[in-house]
Amino acid sequence: MRPQGFLSEPAFRLYFAGQAATFIGESLRMLAIPLLVFHMTGSGLSVGIAYAWQYLPFALGGLVGGSLADRLDRRQLMLVCNVVRGMLLAALAVLGGIGRAALAGIYGVVAVISLSDAVFIGG
Repeated sequence: MRPQGFLSEPAFRLYFAGQAATFIGESLRMLAIPLLVFHMTGSGLSVGIAYAWQYLPFALGGLVGGSLADRLDRRQLMLVCNVVRGMLLAALAVLGGIGRAALAGIYGVVAVISLSDAVFIGG
């Protein structure tokens, strides 16, 4: 009898597809938001600040994420983090599309998304 591969499990296929979509989306976000900031301001300093808001909360939130994952249901925690990230990115896309995105709002959204990333990875 031939051994089954890991992709033969429907639950793992679903998890793998979700993680692949999340990875692609996160990679595009890491590129798109600094480009949006540069398009809005034309300033390299503003782009640097946007990158700082992407990485600093992640570094600090990693400590909290692991602790929360130990105390809460990991599946629910990861689901909530993905929903928060998705809603914030959708709101940012709509505001950017209609020309109503503010720089401070972008920084705030990036910080919350970065914190959600850290908690998600902790889970």
